[in-house]
Amino acid sequence: MKLLLITFFSLLVTTASAQKVFIEQKDKHLHFIGGYFFGAVGYSYVYLKTENKKKAIIGSIASAVLVGAIKETLDSTDSKNKFDIEDLGATAIGGLTIGITINLFNNKKRIEFNYE
Repeated sequence: MKLLLITFFSLLVTTASAQKVFIEQKDKHLHFIGGYFFGAVGYSYVYLKTENKKKAIIGSIASAVLVGAIKETLDSTDSKNKFDIEDLGATAIGGLTIGITINLFNNKKRIEFNYE
């Protein structure tokens, strides 16, 4: 987990100069939100199947990247568009963000209700 956080903050620092571009482009916001949504779906699915937080984070990122790659591939079929790696990156960051957020607030305590 420490390695994941160090990697995340390293990427954040190295891409600080590109933040102005990200903030100004509304398309990147939509990709981030899409990655956030599909990352939540991926995290939930993997965590329910495995109950492993690390695998769930990987599932969150993988589902966001998969959906982003499919969308960018479909966009590249149009003659006016191309496969934009920055859009894919924004989608992946959305998946990473929700994966880490859910992981931070996911308690190990399970409450079971007995209705007898």
